[in-house]
Amino acid sequence: MDGGGIVHSNASNSTSSGEVKCLTEAQMQMHGSEFERYLQRYLFLGLVLFGIFGNSLNLTVLLNPKMQSRANTFLAMLAFADIVFLSLLMPNVLANYSLFSSVALFRLLYFNAKVHLRSIANWASAVAIWCVIAVCTDRLIGIRNPLFARGYVPRRKMVLLMGFILTVPALLTAHQHFSHECLVRFFCNGTQIQSICLPVTQEQWLPNKPNPYSLSFRRFISVSTLINTVISVIFPIILLTVLNFLLLCALRRRKRELDNIGSKQIKPSKSTSSEGFSQQIVHSKTEQRVTWTVTLIVSMFTLTNGPSAVVNLIEGFAIAPPAEPKTWYNLTLIAR
Repeated sequence: MDGGGIVHSNASNSTSSGEVKCLTEAQMQMHGSEFERYLQRYLFLGLVLFGIFGNSLNLTVLLNPKMQSRANTFLAMLAFADIVFLSLLMPNVLANYSLFSSVALFRLLYFNAKVHLRSIANWASAVAIWCVIAVCTDRLIGIRNPLFARGYVPRRKMVLLMGFILTVPALLTAHQHFSHECLVRFFCNGTQIQSICLPVTQEQWLPNKPNPYSLSFRRFISVSTLINTVISVIFPIILLTVLNFLLLCALRRRKRELDNIGSKQIKPSKSTSSEGFSQQIVHSKTEQRVTWTVTLIVSMFTLTNGPSAVVNLIEGFAIAPPAEPKTWYNLTLIAR
């Protein structure tokens, strides 16, 4: 989803001879390729609806007062972030249906808002990544130090941590509101609307004009994009991989401890009641199941976001794409 500030112009509405110029149906399409059209219509729509519904169900459980914990607080933030992200994808999906793409008002609103939708969606995605990191870190510390898992964290500290997770990604993705310039053109006596978006860092402008943005601004956008790619995508994926490995190691160690307790059938001492000992075993097994669940979530999150990290790495460091433009465009759709 590309976009930028909107520049309205009727310059292309007619030719030099005064003849009214109208676009063909193919030229009015809002998708970048036929592959994107099929993905948006038949895959992304289902994923968006399923994701919003599933995260809404998760929130009904995670927001239950009886389920309050540090991990569940971060999981609730993750669910909210996913809902925001998926909701912001809907206009892009709807743009591939003629019921919406044929409406001039929808096209104008979409062209005017898509750069901001993209920026906010990337912010929500970054928030989701750091929420997963927070959950994974909490479980890792908890399984290594059970007292920490049962400890109470002051509300003020939780609010500050949540605010940090929300604010930093917002600052890192803010430049995306200005990273593209979208030119909107009216054709066929103003009855047809089409748009093209250009990166402000691009040297060649349309039509064959120099880039109107200053060199310092273009450098700022380039550096901001690189920093965001490293901090919001590449580093979190590496960190999640390391945390997940440490979680798996901790789980294996905990499993051996539980197996030893079961095989030796240790009897509780006089100072420890049989009921209390049994509750301790049950609690340990519950912690084990919860940690396995978190590990599964982190593993799937890492696998699904890994390709996106590769794409952002290539684009962020201006590496030449390993395929022709059209093929690369389709690959980025799958990766992201």
